[in-house]
Amino acid sequence: MTYTDYIRFVRFLKVDLEISERAIALAERVYKRIYPLEENQRSNLLSIILWQHGLLTIEQLNHSFVWLEDV
Repeated sequence: MTYTDYIRFVRFLKVDLEISERAIALAERVYKRIYPLEENQRSNLLSIILWQHGLLTIEQLNHSFVWLEDV
């Protein structure tokens, strides 16, 4: 996924799924701590991290995967 697609994905999380900026920032920090060198999988795992921390419902998680499939 390109950086532009990642930015679009974050916008999708914020606008369509109404995930807060703070929640996304938390997930990004967790991701960077666990996978410091794996930038190419960030968007896939960002949704899972949000869900694991109770910041995304299972329905929102499914919507995010559908969005990612379409990119």
